[in-house]
Amino acid sequence: ITGISGYAWMKQRTSAGEIEFLTNNVTRAYLDATGLGIGTTSPANELVVHNPNASTNTIIQLTNDDSAAGAGNGTYLEHMSGGVNFSLWNNENGYVRFGANNLERMRILAGGKVGIGTGAPDTILHIQEDVSGASTSGGAAGGAYLTIENTDDTSSESEFSGIQAKLRGARNAGEIRFGK
Repeated sequence: ITGISGYAWMKQRTSAGEIEFLTNNVTRAYLDATGLGIGTTSPANELVVHNPNASTNTIIQLTNDDSAAGAGNGTYLEHMSGGVNFSLWNNENGYVRFGANNLERMRILAGGKVGIGTGAPDTILHIQEDVSGASTSGGAAGGAYLTIENTDDTSSESEFSGIQAKLRGARNAGEIRFGK
């Protein structure tokens, strides 16, 4: 299939069924039995987006009719220039959710408040334990824990090195423990 004046076209590369999508005689996307490559003719997985210019970020933009499709809209998955940093960026005035085991585990509201175990944080960091006994924030069943610990310390449990706040039960009984 060839476009106007040969500027856009699609061609089958080999008898193995690879398909190449080109504009101005430059390959823009490549489809083979492994997957779809955008910016590469050798996708190693089902979808690979590659930016051959190391000085610019590689961005996958997700939009819908509510967010509009222009730059600065929707959500970005961004591989930063330099190749070591990644960002998940919501350009809209909404929250970002993270889930595991088919349940929401953490939410960041548009104003910056973070909830772990709650979708409605009321402080900058709000950690809530499911009092039914299931752990949502990493603590043991039956009590919510927040632990800040020096992992380089070789102290035994009885010589805890760090800060631990523990809340037990529905009556808000708890303790704060400071290590050495």
